[in-house]
Amino acid sequence: MRCGSRSTSTSDRPQAARDTLPSMRERITLEQIRCERCVSRLAEHLGPLKGLNDARIEMGTSSIVVDYDDEQRDALDAAIHKANFKVTAREPLAVEAV
Repeated sequence: MRCGSRSTSTSDRPQAARDTLPSMRERITLEQIRCERCVSRLAEHLGPLKGLNDARIEMGTSSIVVDYDDEQRDALDAAIHKANFKVTAREPLAVEAV
């Protein structure tokens, strides 16, 4: 299966729930997101995380853009590791005001 630039969001939480947590946003580059199965596996591990407000998986750049409660960084890292991905870079991004 050929990799594309498809972007997938794992957030199905209501907007009000996402707005109540102190949020941190960053782009996390992973070793390789090569196919739709990779995207699905990562989404499966990220979806149930408490404190994860939004996650966009970007197969074309092998990265995820996440908004999360800054106290949940260890849980986020553990979920990425459980999905069998390795973090290669982190880039803090500005959190947009709603």
